[in-house]
Amino acid sequence: MASATTYPDDEGAQDAAGNGASEQPAGADTPPPDAPPPDAPPPGAPPPAAPPPDTPPTGAFRKRALLVSALLAYTWVLVGTYTLYVNNPVEYRLGFRTVLPHLSVVAAGLAATLTLVAWLLPRVLRARLVTLLFSLALVSWCQATFLLGQYGLVHGGRLEFEANAWRRPQEAVLWIGALLLAQALHARIAPRLVYLSLVFLVVQTLPLPFIGKATAELEGPYGQEMPFEPDPELSSLSRTSNVIVIVSDTITIDTFRALLDEDPERYESAFDGFTLFTDTLGAYPTTRYALPVMLGAPPYRNQEPELVYERRALREETITGPLLEAGYAVDWLALQPVYCQYGASSSCFALPMPYASGEVYRRQMAALLLDVSLFRHAPHDLKQQIYNDGRWRVLDAVARDERPLSFAGASAAFWRTLLDGMRVDREQPCLKILHVGGGHAPAELTADCSLLPGHAPYTQETYVEQVRCSLGQTVDFMQRLRDLGVYDDALIVFASDHGAIFPSSDAVHADGRGSTTVPAPAGDGSAGSPGSAPLLDDKSLSLARPVLAVKWPGSAPGLRRSAAPASLYDIGPTIAASTGLPAPSGSALPGRDLARLDENEARTRHYGVYVLGSRSDDYLERIERYRVDGPILSPDAWTRAGVLFPPGTRLAHRSLDLGTRTARKHLSYHGWGADGPRPDGTTLVRSVGPRSTIYLSLPRNTPIQLVARVRAHPRNVPQAIDIEVDGTPVGVWTIESGRYEVHTVVVPPEAVRKQISEVTLAGRKWFRPANTQGANYFELDWVRVETP
Repeated sequence: MASATTYPDDEGAQDAAGNGASEQPAGADTPPPDAPPPDAPPPGAPPPAAPPPDTPPTGAFRKRALLVSALLAYTWVLVGTYTLYVNNPVEYRLGFRTVLPHLSVVAAGLAATLTLVAWLLPRVLRARLVTLLFSLALVSWCQATFLLGQYGLVHGGRLEFEANAWRRPQEAVLWIGALLLAQALHARIAPRLVYLSLVFLVVQTLPLPFIGKATAELEGPYGQEMPFEPDPELSSLSRTSNVIVIVSDTITIDTFRALLDEDPERYESAFDGFTLFTDTLGAYPTTRYALPVMLGAPPYRNQEPELVYERRALREETITGPLLEAGYAVDWLALQPVYCQYGASSSCFALPMPYASGEVYRRQMAALLLDVSLFRHAPHDLKQQIYNDGRWRVLDAVARDERPLSFAGASAAFWRTLLDGMRVDREQPCLKILHVGGGHAPAELTADCSLLPGHAPYTQETYVEQVRCSLGQTVDFMQRLRDLGVYDDALIVFASDHGAIFPSSDAVHADGRGSTTVPAPAGDGSAGSPGSAPLLDDKSLSLARPVLAVKWPGSAPGLRRSAAPASLYDIGPTIAASTGLPAPSGSALPGRDLARLDENEARTRHYGVYVLGSRSDDYLERIERYRVDGPILSPDAWTRAGVLFPPGTRLAHRSLDLGTRTARKHLSYHGWGADGPRPDGTTLVRSVGPRSTIYLSLPRNTPIQLVARVRAHPRNVPQAIDIEVDGTPVGVWTIESGRYEVHTVVVPPEAVRKQISEVTLAGRKWFRPANTQGANYFELDWVRVETP
């Protein structure tokens, strides 16, 4: 017997249970169980024909398709961008309200396009598409909310896709599984899509007023739109006294010296009277915390929210405040609006990126927000397509002929404006802080400051080209100071806030790998002592070695080189001493007047390491501190000086599977190298430094055992590993074979133990295979904390 054909995929014609039958009225006659339905065709008749594929959708389906399409556009285009903005408000010069019209047009266009496609599809596909769109919105929201990875900064160099490659199979399973499951349950989901979409809409919308750090998210962190043209005072110099601080971002001393040697006639005459400090230690690996200490503020110690520190340090603790009180005009050119928001100044111009009109900036800001929102909502492999080698898909399409310029490109475009307007017409003394792009990523410029054709990757070669451009403009600036007659009597500081991620090419390991360290033993399987390898890897050492050169008023001709143990902390005290002011409060920590620094003196310097993308609420995940006693490139000069966690942090895992994502926050930034999962499923970390540290919250008043599964390289046995807890030796593991073994050490009870202890493992011998990136002391599979 034939039955009527129903279409649960279309227009919600059926009820929630998935069938089209209706209840019979009370008292109606009940037909026999085997009786045909009243509307059944007579026996032998052909089944009714299915509606043609192009049957117009019903009004109910139209509404459902429109609601689900709007939900997807709302999730990606509006909620995603708003969440990004309010969590990073100080990075933008405009309020979210100013870019909302651009984003609303995109959201409306996306929703309309998806709705129209759903309406025009054949009947058997249209409802399936709507279910797919809803499940896509849901799984992408989960990706952006719960599965965020640490890929790096938007403009902080190349994103770390390889380090996150482990996400690929997990996210593929999640996405494919979720989308297939939604299709399998389509008959149940489709009739409920209106209700589910409204619930999902509420779930996303309700938290929005409570997220973010800005007090006026829609109006912007500054309460008003910041100017797109500089104050004329920025180009005005004093007739009496000028202090000029040029912070050229991301230039390492090795690169600067190489360019000096490449064209000594040009650069040495430009920097006539300067002293170049060739052994300068940075403060931090990024601008955010380096720039305040360069101006005399105390370092950030992770004991208060980041914005609280920045506000107080920039307003109250740098050299700018005392100079303002002493009658100086303080003018800033800032690469980030936060310095104009919080910094003490007479005038401050936050450089737009691109350096263009407000309308161009709004359009590109909206495009970049959308790019990063899509990046966060996408799985690992799609992230790489959106990032597009730093070109960002939407931004690249929107910019068209308006080339999107970042740090280096915007600085170069602005520099000519500054030079053309320079004049000497102020009676009051003047401090100028000029923060320019230097060699900062992304790659945009050739050596003559013209735009690179297309979009070049940020490599050591393109980085050096941008440095050449920046130094060339600095040479022009110095010449302009001479032409105006203020060069000789000015105090000029030329520095970078940190080095670059690229190791120097003038010191190379025997296997051809570039390095800023003292050349290591050849990669032939030779072994050495822990002192033979540095605590920091090559990239980290390069970041710790910025350029620093100072010209004092009336200094002797020529470019002098000094090997004195300098630090970026010294800039604030140097300015204070030269202007006759008391040293800023933070300089008492390690800062010195560079004019009084002797090349032969012994000095302890400090350096902090963090991962800026790793945050816990308003704090950094941690800051690892180092002290340096001696030349920076001497590996034995570096020692660990503790770690700074946010207040109240505990790391109380009793069992750690090393090499997994969970274990990463327990491992020191230096000393470990992840080896990835082995074919047998084992995850592990490899000790690649003389001292590798695990962070654990240990019980206090009871003895405990540390148990670990460990293996030394077969060419590196026997191996002895010294175990320390908070600097106190507790035992030695002796490994006699190259196989994995379980080793135990007893840690005595401690009444006063740190909230987070540092468990340090120091291998006494190291083996450096030719095909690895560093020394191999031992491998660790897992570690456990047990009570005997």
